Amino acid sequence: MLVIFRTIYYNLQERKNDNEVNMDTLEAFKNRIYTLKLDAYKHDVLLPFYTIEQQEIIKHCFKKKDDVQVYFYGGYENAEYKRALISINTVSSPDFNIITLKINYNNKTDTISHRQILGSILALGLKREVIGDIIKVSDDYYFFAVSNMKEFIIDNLHYIGKAKVEIEQYFEKLNYEIEYAERIVFLPSMRLDNVLANSYNLGRKKAKEIVEAGLVKVNHLIVTNTTKIIKENDVLSVRGKGRLIVGQLVGKSKSDNLILKIRIPR
Repeated sequence: MLVIFRTIYYNLQERKNDNEVNMDTLEAFKNRIYTLKLDAYKHDVLLPFYTIEQQEIIKHCFKKKDDVQVYFYGGYENAEYKRALISINTVSSPDFNIITLKINYNNKTDTISHRQILGSILALGLKREVIGDIIKVSDDYYFFAVSNMKEFIIDNLHYIGKAKVEIEQYFEKLNYEIEYAERIVFLPSMRLDNVLANSYNLGRKKAKEIVEAGLVKVNHLIVTNTTKIIKENDVLSVRGKGRLIVGQLVGKSKSDNLILKIRIPR
């Protein structure tokens, strides 16, 4: 059954920058989501692409017993940037109006990067939220976009950096997974400051400072409590230093330190 949605675009701009929600305006962001929940009783609401952090905030605005449901999708199974569909209907195959675009260029003479791709797209005057993930599969780059931007992007994106490019819609399913390198770290406890200090090669004092400064996220939300206990499969990220996934506790060393596996994106 083909479900046709009345699509409403909302521009939630209460943000510090294009990558994270400003904690000073977090309540305003939540209040806007609650308003959209009410709107969903009149029509389905389709939001643009949002970061994992923003998705988590949206999820927290919905309860299991709500009549209103929220669905997320970013164009492929493991996407980070995703759109949200808010609906009072149970939707088995929601249409998120996402297209996949392939970047064709001469990779023998030219090189392009994720940063250059995003910069060139934004230089067209587009907002970050109309673009999803940018991924590289083998030697080819792809990115996801809201479907109504297709013609504009194809007609106007001709250069990325110095490389001449042609953009075409890609119709096949993409399978993409981030590759991780595994490391072993030794730590006295699973407190956040201990895990950070040993995983990112920081001193305990420095780890405490960056947590209290709001530079650390646990499971995509900012945490300022240095004594928070970290669990297996938690996702940690430090601004400017990247992300890691907490793996399995495999035992204790002779000096009674915990032995922890962590996974770091390659």
